Amino acid sequence: MITSLHVLLTYTCPFACDHCFLFCGPERTDLYGRSKASGTCRGNPGKGSAHQAMA
Repeated sequence: MITSLHVLLTYTCPFACDHCFLFCGPERTDLYGRSKASGTCRGNPGKGSAHQAMA
């Protein structure tokens, strides 16, 4: 049972840890846009929905 959903909004991080499985760091500028995040939370097909992630 899924009880929570965490959405990473950016990969920018002040650290560059070798163990980071998301490969975040100060040089990363990628953003998870508002429409994509909104689609994920609503389970909107084609926008990276939580349902697709669990399939």
